[in-house]
Amino acid sequence: MSGLVNSVVEIGTFGLIDDVTGVEAAQKAAGKAAGVQAQGVQAGIEEERRQFDVTQQNLAPFREAGVGALEQQQALLGLGGQDAQTAAFASFNESPGQKFIRERAQKNLVRNASAIGGLGGGNVRSALVEQGTGFAQQDFNNQFGRLGQIAGQGQAATTTTGQFGAQSSGNIANLERAGSEARASGILGKAQAESQFTNQLLQLGGQVAGAAAFSDERLKTDIKLIDNDENGNIYEFKYINSDILYTGRMAQELQKIRPDAVSMHKSGYLMVTEEFRPRAA
Repeated sequence: MSGLVNSVVEIGTFGLIDDVTGVEAAQKAAGKAAGVQAQGVQAGIEEERRQFDVTQQNLAPFREAGVGALEQQQALLGLGGQDAQTAAFASFNESPGQKFIRERAQKNLVRNASAIGGLGGGNVRSALVEQGTGFAQQDFNNQFGRLGQIAGQGQAATTTTGQFGAQSSGNIANLERAGSEARASGILGKAQAESQFTNQLLQLGGQVAGAAAFSDERLKTDIKLIDNDENGNIYEFKYINSDILYTGRMAQELQKIRPDAVSMHKSGYLMVTEEFRPRAA
């Protein structure tokens, strides 16, 4: 008889036995549903991680630029030591922007001095120095401010990355929890279906068990050895939840002597062929 005692038929004088079909289907459905849910959860985790990686990559240039700008500010302020400050100011003075401002201002000043005939005077030289210092200070302030803006953008990018990372970690944790619950639900569902089958089988007593040739020791109680032959021991016993006395063999023992006469049902219980089917005493 196939399935988990599928479509149980009329058995001798025991009458019609209720159909217990569907337990096997319930087991499969529980496992399949849990598997599908677990796959969906895993896909969600992978997408969450992918999105975090993309976000990190997109914000990386801003973070790196911010770090560079902050380091330049620290060097100009002397926070990195005297050598670093000297190098930072030298780099600033020799920057293309500074050179352009100085050269343009000098040309304008010289042109104006030439126009009024005072090109060779000391006042012109003083004016050039004063003008260069003023423009340098002004450009320094502007440059320092621009570095501050870039450093601020880097800080914002770092903060955003951290916030997104925390959110992503929380989402992944929730998804992993859902995956664990799905797997646990599948295991529980299969176990409940199997338990339902066992209870139905035992509640039907020896009627279903005998008819379906179930002879598994785990389904029996009040076991008493009464005889033996070339095929092993013979016992008297009752099926759990049944008062009917049977004689027959333990499938576990018979399997060692006549493996051809024993098979395992999908439920995990052992069955015997018609030759060794338990008989009412």
